[in-house]
Amino acid sequence: MNHFADLMIQQCWIDVKELFEFWVRSLDENGKPNKFDVNLYNHYLRANLMIGASAGDLLDFVAQMDDFELVPNLASFNLILKAMRQAKETEAAEKLLDGGKESLPNDESYDLVMGMLFEMRRVEAALKYIDMALQSGYKLSIKVFTECIACCVSQGQLDTLVTLIERCRKQIRIELYIQIGVCATILQKL
Repeated sequence: MNHFADLMIQQCWIDVKELFEFWVRSLDENGKPNKFDVNLYNHYLRANLMIGASAGDLLDFVAQMDDFELVPNLASFNLILKAMRQAKETEAAEKLLDGGKESLPNDESYDLVMGMLFEMRRVEAALKYIDMALQSGYKLSIKVFTECIACCVSQGQLDTLVTLIERCRKQIRIELYIQIGVCATILQKL
């Protein structure tokens, strides 16, 4: 396992993938199949993501977890969302986020989907997830807030931006509060 960790640190993703696959097929010192947990499997998912596996491939790998009596966790689904964001598969990402999986969503899940939606200029859909995230007690990341500002300004949706700023004022994140203050000043001058 030390070799596996070294490969992860060095980001030798193909080697990580191949070593994991070899290790899974191997037997331990007692002649039984090697056992692993969901966290180790997630390293395998990450390696596949980093070497260019599609979201569909990752979904297939997650489905195979059942063969090993593993239950995918939040990190498993967020890796799939990352692949979907890379491929700009917004509809699939929304379905995964809305799918009701017990391990979804968290702030990273929301950030991935909202960021993708703002990238694709789907402001209304992104606002739906902002509302869901805020109602669930999650804080809007500065990155997503900045993407929202850029998207709303480029599309001339200043009223939407003002509404969002009002919703986000309740958050107690100083860096976000500073951004809101800058936005408020800009909007007053428009």
